[in-house]
Amino acid sequence: MMIEIVKINLKDSKKSLHNLDWNDHTNNNRSGAQINTLYENGDKSIALVRFNPGAEAKPHIHNGFESIFVIEGSYQDEFGRHIEGDLIIYPNNSVHSWSSQEGALLYVVWGGIVESID
Repeated sequence: MMIEIVKINLKDSKKSLHNLDWNDHTNNNRSGAQINTLYENGDKSIALVRFNPGAEAKPHIHNGFESIFVIEGSYQDEFGRHIEGDLIIYPNNSVHSWSSQEGALLYVVWGGIVESID
């Protein structure tokens, strides 16, 4: 049985990410973001997410966890500003919004359903 792996060199992300298939990531009241889904299994996902300068998301709830590693750039939320090298872990049922003035590249792992809060 042959398995397929995903291997991306994040050390030189500008070169290695150029040829990836980026899709708009605008559900749940997001704007200015793109996603490249690396792995999905049920309600668990791993993805690279790119925020363009000025990207933002309105408040939303994760009924599972979310873990974000900032590869490049920065973003801010109710908990502060998160910069390159930061690892942020949001617990189950956390609510947050975010914005990115300069843009960012993120490695994101999450489980559960994400819902907008009106």
